[in-house]
Amino acid sequence: MIRAASSALLIAVSGICACDAGQHRIPTNHRAAPDTCSTSRPAFMPGPPTDGGGLCSGFACSCTSDSLCTDFKNGRCGQTFELNYCSRSCPICTYDHCFSDSDCPPLGPGPGVCDCRETLGHGPDTVSQASPNYCLYTNNCRVDSDCTSTGLPFCSPSADPQCGSFVGFFCHTTSDECVDDADCGLGICAWQPDKKHWACAKPGACLDGGA
Repeated sequence: MIRAASSALLIAVSGICACDAGQHRIPTNHRAAPDTCSTSRPAFMPGPPTDGGGLCSGFACSCTSDSLCTDFKNGRCGQTFELNYCSRSCPICTYDHCFSDSDCPPLGPGPGVCDCRETLGHGPDTVSQASPNYCLYTNNCRVDSDCTSTGLPFCSPSADPQCGSFVGFFCHTTSDECVDDADCGLGICAWQPDKKHWACAKPGACLDGGA
C-alpha cells in the first residue's frame, strides 16, 4: 500500500544532491508494501447510448448490462465508452485483470504492478472505484525495498511529465530535483524517463486524453 510520511523526517544518504538542501526526505507517497486488491467490484449503471442518428439507427452497442460481460473476471458494462464509426457513444465491457502484483508477470520493460481500483490514480477514494484492476508495466519498482541501489529507498507513483496521467511507480534517486509536487510550484514532481530521475514538469493536454 502507499503510505504517507512526514516531510519533516530526514534520511541519511550518500552522494551529491541535485536538488536544494533538505530535499532528500521521505516522499509523501511511496509504496512500502504491495497492495492487495478487493475481489469484489461495484455494479456500474451505464447511461443510455448516444444515438448519432442516420446510419447509426439500429446499431447495437457491445453491452447494455453487467450480465452480458462474462469473458473474464468481474465484468462490468459502461465503465468506459467507445466511439464507433457512426459517432455513437457505447458502453463497453471491462474486466479485472489482476488482484495482486503476482498476477502481473514481467511482460514489459519493468516489473508488473497491479493497480487496484481502491488506489486508482493514488488519490482520495472516488466513484471511480468501479474501475477495473489492471497491470502496469512502465514501472522500475514495485515497493520501497526494490530501490536500495538508487540511494533513496522509496518507490513512488508518478504522473506522465507531459500528459499528467498516472503512469507507474519509480525509485527516487540521489539525483532527484524534487520529491513532492509541493516542490514544483504550479507544476508536478514526476519521473523523467530522459533524465532517469525525478524532476519538476508542467504537463499539458494530450491527444490520448491523458491530461
